[in-house]
Amino acid sequence: MAKVDIRDIAPGKAEITIDDTVVEVRGLSLHRVAEIVGRYPAILGFLQTGGVEDPMALLTSLPDAAIEIMAAGVGQAGDEAAIAALREWELAQQTDLLTGVLGRTFRGSAGPFVRTLLAAAARGAKGLQPGPSESAPISPPSSAEPSSA
Repeated sequence: MAKVDIRDIAPGKAEITIDDTVVEVRGLSLHRVAEIVGRYPAILGFLQTGGVEDPMALLTSLPDAAIEIMAAGVGQAGDEAAIAALREWELAQQTDLLTGVLGRTFRGSAGPFVRTLLAAAARGAKGLQPGPSESAPISPPSSAEPSSA
């Protein structure tokens, strides 16, 4: 295998389809993810502790952070017009784009991360704290159902 200078490797891209329109997405760098998460103390706190101290702050932070992730994933980070447009998209469209960007960012391993954030938001909306089995901040919620014999 030939050696390649890392400066010759371009960021990867993928094409996803949203409502019959092909959109090119790329994964985010570690620095970009840290920058976005760092702007939202409620999300950062959740990632650090696995707990939800201020449920409303988490619930209001998640959509804004997701919009920033989507904009960055299509090469329009910080573009206020693009961010405003993304805010008006339907949830299904936003979910498709966010899934594409996170899938590229985490190379298919975003599922547990996203499920954990959504579970935390749901717990926060109900005023609940994580139970003993939910204490790890990035572990996915258990989907095991008791069997009925």
